[in-house]
Amino acid sequence: MFSPIKNADAAKKGLISLDEVGIKAIDTKTLVISLERPIPYFFKLLSFCGFSPVNIKNDRENSSWSYKAGPTFLCNGP
Repeated sequence: MFSPIKNADAAKKGLISLDEVGIKAIDTKTLVISLERPIPYFFKLLSFCGFSPVNIKNDRENSSWSYKAGPTFLCNGP
């Protein structure tokens, strides 16, 4: 699902740093996603839950949240 994003596969394999993946927050309201090549169905991919924002505080406090997520898990928001 994330393969169209620039360097996503290489980062998943541990070949490069996550900083080199083509996702950048350029300000508090703008996210720029660079792709390996044009992907006509990319906006459809963005509708999958894997692309939902995750609360950064919760992520930093419990890095294994995705393995323990239950029906009351906070999946986005400030």
